[in-house]
Amino acid sequence: MNEVAGEGRNGKDSIIAHLTAAAKRRWAVLGVGLVILVALIIIAGMTRTPGARKNPYIVITSRALAGVGALLLIRIVMLSQEDGVPVFLIECAAWTGPLADALGAIDRRYDVVPLSDVVAFIRDQRYVPKDGVAVVVAVGSRRELVEAAGALGADGRAGRLPATLLLGEAAIRELEQSPGVEVPAEIALAVRTTGGNEDEVIAAIKSVGDALEKAAGRRPDYALLDGDEGLIFGKIGRVAGIEAFFGGDGLNRYGDAGSRIRLSNMNDILAAGSRQAARLSVYTTMYRGNYLQYPVWVWLGKMSRRPEKRV
Repeated sequence: MNEVAGEGRNGKDSIIAHLTAAAKRRWAVLGVGLVILVALIIIAGMTRTPGARKNPYIVITSRALAGVGALLLIRIVMLSQEDGVPVFLIECAAWTGPLADALGAIDRRYDVVPLSDVVAFIRDQRYVPKDGVAVVVAVGSRRELVEAAGALGADGRAGRLPATLLLGEAAIRELEQSPGVEVPAEIALAVRTTGGNEDEVIAAIKSVGDALEKAAGRRPDYALLDGDEGLIFGKIGRVAGIEAFFGGDGLNRYGDAGSRIRLSNMNDILAAGSRQAARLSVYTTMYRGNYLQYPVWVWLGKMSRRPEKRV
């Protein structure tokens, strides 16, 4: 289902690759800084003249200051405390189990907020809960849409999970031929375009949006464009009536481009079996600026590549 894939599009790195690269750089800087501070601690007790003796209080003070410097270095380099809001993408075509299980795993651990809250946070720094995340479910066929619609209201919960459905053009055409599916969420479109010409992109979005409105009685709120380099998203959004577009290279922070929402493809993490909770926790911790967790992420990645023992 390439038409609704959310990461690695147009040569852009995924958020996971972005975070791990940032973590490697920060750990390298920390290592160099700690080596320098250890050298200063050693030098603090050394004398230049054989047989000479340094004032012990000066040595103790110098080493204490070096220790404080190490703590400050860790705080500055490893704990940047980003205020971004993760937006999780689940691709139905790549998910092998019940979709309700994946949604339930996220719902149990996070405060799931509507995607509109994330847009408002990026543009106006509106409040989002500390553990807030948004969810986008990519569907590429009518069958996947039926499953997603059912999963969003599963488990007898009073309210539906406030997810956004990302529909590929094939799913919309199938729905147009065989309507009748209740769509319980915000809708985004995955639109194939030639790119580079805003008027053509607007026409493509309107064409697919008209088909969606005819089939489901809903207009799209968001869009994912194929080949989006060089486009003026503000113009496209105003004319086509799109709230925001998926893509870009930000971390969904206040001050990023208000018309761009970056997705985190979570299929592999959610499929991590017994390590699912740990990988979710470490991922969102790094996303929000705590890179001390990177060694744990590496270890979990290696463990996830090993087959789990069954008893």
